[in-house]
Amino acid sequence: MPLRADGVGTGPYGRLAADGLRYGPAFRGMRAAWRHGEELYADVALPEAVRASGPEADGPEFVLHPALFDAALHALALDGLVKDGSGAVGPAAAGLSLPFAFGGVRVHTTGVQRLRVRVGPGPDGQAAVELTDETGSPVATVRSLTLRPLPRTGPATADPVTGALHRTDWVPLTESVRWRAPVAMARWGVLGAAGTRLVDTLAPPGSGVPVYRGPAACDASAAVVVAPCPPPDTTGGARDQAAGLLRAVSAVRHPGFEPGEALPATLDALVTAQAIAVRAAAAEGPLVLLGRSAGGWVAHAVAERLESEGAAPAAVVLVDTYPPVTATGVRRSPR
Repeated sequence: MPLRADGVGTGPYGRLAADGLRYGPAFRGMRAAWRHGEELYADVALPEAVRASGPEADGPEFVLHPALFDAALHALALDGLVKDGSGAVGPAAAGLSLPFAFGGVRVHTTGVQRLRVRVGPGPDGQAAVELTDETGSPVATVRSLTLRPLPRTGPATADPVTGALHRTDWVPLTESVRWRAPVAMARWGVLGAAGTRLVDTLAPPGSGVPVYRGPAACDASAAVVVAPCPPPDTTGGARDQAAGLLRAVSAVRHPGFEPGEALPATLDALVTAQAIAVRAAAAEGPLVLLGRSAGGWVAHAVAERLESEGAAPAAVVLVDTYPPVTATGVRRSPR
């Protein structure tokens, strides 16, 4: 049964081009194609434009010309567009499939410019290809040919001006993604004296970071003041002011990592243990919880537990933490 391209373009290559597969003159070697049951047959010849050019004077001659070998497989693409039993080619219902991998390739003779092609079922659902000359003598065989579908993202129409499938264009931004001025960062200062490691690192000359010699010198221009620990040597009221700038920091470890220490059996047991440890470390004072990565989930769960017990933390800081994904695949945002 012939594979026709009636009324679409000019011959089979006009139909393939209409569906997004364009071949230049050097690769239009398929003369005719047929299907018989599960087998495809084709008649291909090396295009005149390629024959006239001949091999390069200083280049190798081809054992099997790549343009001829490529044309031998074009029937596979054309066959992918057959939409009914009449052999007429229509819209790509099955889609285009192109050669992807070859196995067991053997060349039996060279110098051939015209081929008879037979494509039949191969091993493991692949295709097998036999190429012969006009007398039926073997030219080449492909034991297994793997095809891959050509991705289809829309009509394959070329730009009429440049001939390109893609072009640049100006697209107005929506209001939600328009540029906005960056949010001003909170200003911070350093408590200490010039020449100390903390000041030289965080407030080098020319940085504009204010340096305060003592707690009494701190003003409202800095929202955050970084103080050394222990604080500078101060006395009297200055020491009391310095103490007001400092916060005790406690690291609460996960249970189950010491030798002989059992891991909590459930997440609820882990949260209970961590809540007890946090309350013991914070005593009766206000506290801020900080958790990093997966530890952020635990910190948030502990904060919820403490809140339910009437001891909610002043804040919860999550560093590099993402909301956990529920069983339905939806991220659950922390409250």
